[in-house]
Amino acid sequence: MANVVATEVFILLVYFACLLLTNFDERVMHTILFVVGVAFPLAFYHHSWSLWLGFDHLIEGLPRESTRQ
Repeated sequence: MANVVATEVFILLVYFACLLLTNFDERVMHTILFVVGVAFPLAFYHHSWSLWLGFDHLIEGLPRESTRQ
């Protein structure tokens, strides 16, 4: 889920940057967004996994050891 949200945010940032900074044709912009939409999740996978594990640790914490007598 972290990878999906990060990818959507990054695609929006690239889209707005292309709109503001360049005057690309619509077909070129769609190609750029497609490449970003495919490449970014693959490159960000390990970072999103560690982000997910960090949030899981913050929410649930470490498992408590059971005391045996």
